[in-house]
Amino acid sequence: VMMFYVLASICEKHHRGAFICVMLLSASIIPLSALLCCPDLGSYRGLSGIDTALFAMLGSLSLQDSLVRRDTQGVIVYSLLLLAMVLKISYEMIWQQTLFANDSNFTPLAVAHLVGALMGIGVAQQKVILKKA
Repeated sequence: VMMFYVLASICEKHHRGAFICVMLLSASIIPLSALLCCPDLGSYRGLSGIDTALFAMLGSLSLQDSLVRRDTQGVIVYSLLLLAMVLKISYEMIWQQTLFANDSNFTPLAVAHLVGALMGIGVAQQKVILKKA
């Protein structure tokens, strides 16, 4: 919950329109993907998928801003953060277990993180495209 609060606060302050779009899309598409991929799943909390969507959006937009400003250090930092996210999701997809959470009391659902990341990156790219138009 704390991660959601921090990410949501930063995203809402700096990229309000993209934040609202990510929240609406991820809150509807992530649970749907969970249902389609795991129809026998009893319940789904979903906050980590939304966290991933916000992280991906913020990282992508920050990387884009760094590229525009020719901020080499920013490009390196945001690229590494996004790469770490991709590696974490890949680990979870391959091994079907969480990397940072104790999954003894819930079923890990790596597809939620994958879909969240795609939502965040997609919204960030759409914002960049609209900004150029």
